[in-house]
Amino acid sequence: MATIFEKLKLKEQFDYVFEMDKDVFFESFREMVDKGSSSDLFSRQFDKFIDGDNDYIGSVYKDNFRIRKRYEFLNNNSSIAIGKINIEDNVVSVSTKVTAFNDGNVFGPIVLVVLYVGFLIAWHSHFADSFLTFFRNVTIVFVLMIAIVFHFMKKAVVSLRSDLEADFDFIQIKNKKKADKVH
Repeated sequence: MATIFEKLKLKEQFDYVFEMDKDVFFESFREMVDKGSSSDLFSRQFDKFIDGDNDYIGSVYKDNFRIRKRYEFLNNNSSIAIGKINIEDNVVSVSTKVTAFNDGNVFGPIVLVVLYVGFLIAWHSHFADSFLTFFRNVTIVFVLMIAIVFHFMKKAVVSLRSDLEADFDFIQIKNKKKADKVH
């Protein structure tokens, strides 16, 4: 299933290497993330009430993190970033997986399939003569709905990856400037 998601661009993985002290990295990274649930579908609606003005909500630990973008009205922030942090000789490497399917949004496509099959069964049992016309129309609508959902999920993955890479670049540049001021 993971290879299908990668081919559909609903899952991306990237690595980033920081040449800085691990404590400086964790301090900078934790400043960017507000504590909160990174996977609860229903808590996203209340993101405005979580303390903090950071763009990300989730948890950051010494060896891994799980974050997502803060929900904004009419903005698709459904993807989630899960990463592993490795530290060797003042080199912090972050391996990050950005995926569109987290705990909450797996149910959307399942609901669409159930509705599709339910409409077909209900229509066929009552109006068998016009079933082919209805089947064609419902299939077209179903394919369009799935395509739109996948388009938005793909867009959310690309957006979160580019935002994370930009923020990782910012951490790296900020650390270099601090190091240059000290020396």
